[in-house]
Amino acid sequence: MKHGVRVWEKKLTMSVAHNRSQLMNQATDLVTFGRITTTVPKAKVLQHYADKIINIAKRDNVDKMKEIIYRPDQTVPKLKLLAARFADRKGGYTRLILDGYNRVGSDRAPLATVEYVDSPNDSVHFLAQTHLPKLRNDLKAVQDRKYSTESITLEDPTSPGKLTTVLKRTIRADVNSKQIKQMAVKERHLQKLISKFERSLETHQLARARENEFINSLEKRSEAYALETLKNLQGKADALSHRERVALVAKFNEDAAASKFSDSLGRRILRMQITGELYWETAAAAPTAAVVEPVIQKARVVAQPAQERAPESKEGEKPAPAKGALNMMTQWMKNLKL
Repeated sequence: MKHGVRVWEKKLTMSVAHNRSQLMNQATDLVTFGRITTTVPKAKVLQHYADKIINIAKRDNVDKMKEIIYRPDQTVPKLKLLAARFADRKGGYTRLILDGYNRVGSDRAPLATVEYVDSPNDSVHFLAQTHLPKLRNDLKAVQDRKYSTESITLEDPTSPGKLTTVLKRTIRADVNSKQIKQMAVKERHLQKLISKFERSLETHQLARARENEFINSLEKRSEAYALETLKNLQGKADALSHRERVALVAKFNEDAAASKFSDSLGRRILRMQITGELYWETAAAAPTAAVVEPVIQKARVVAQPAQERAPESKEGEKPAPAKGALNMMTQWMKNLKL
């Protein structure tokens, strides 16, 4: 037995090549869907690998990203969005949630869900929206049972001569020491949960703002590149005959369809007027670049794996969290006996 071996350095009873291939497959699904469910040992290894990928994406090393993840045409744009989301974070980009056991009739291995923090379908953010008002009421009820509150008037130390009213809390006389200890445990756990949920609400909003800034910057760069490209093409077309201009437009659109220019031009199609003037025709449904389109349309909707896919949320409904997150919240409330 090897002691002191870190979780992500274990081979998981597989060869090195098999282990790497599995990690890259799981990381690809995690980046694509934002959440993946697997066994606990594999989830711990994947969590470290996913954090490593985000650090590489923050350095904008596209070549390195293509080496450590599959389907780069889909995953690299999303990794750039994730790097923008976690620009202020120094680590802890993923969350591991215990998610029950494997199905009956199998090995009943313990399962865990790995998801990116502050995603549009973030489990803790969903729990915060659902349970935070109740937790605050429960904390107030516990504090009312434990303390007696008295209003007193004091002089404000920051403003001499100005009086202010503060609340003084004292432990109630009709509460014994055993009840005080029990309520202190509940109070401490509730305060910890409330602090965690409030922080999730704040970081979730900041993450959406970061993503919008990133998408807007890509749109501006795409628009500037398209104008510059159109100016250069128009200069070439002015020196050509009508037939040669038609061939130039057709050749450029073929190259764009082959993704030679899609990273910067998006779904813009080059057209020519009767007068010979060139212009862009942009699909109304995809105003941004093709490199941004999967980011906008897919990266904001985080799905569970196909075998455990949650029902799609209708407009105005809150997204569903991981199943293990609901079980975790139920266990928390059960332990507090609230």
